[in-house]
Amino acid sequence: MDNDNNNESIINSKNLKPDEYTKGLDQEHIIKLTEDACKHFVEYTKAELKVK
Repeated sequence: MDNDNNNESIINSKNLKPDEYTKGLDQEHIIKLTEDACKHFVEYTKAELKVK
């Protein structure tokens, strides 16, 4: 699934101005960081619930 997103990014980057491409990369990075943070939060919460 990640490969599909990477391929879309590469394809779309050819049609974008440099500013738009950078903005898209920033948005993708923010989305990835948010997903990672949520994943870690869920894991932490599950661990905390097991302790209590």
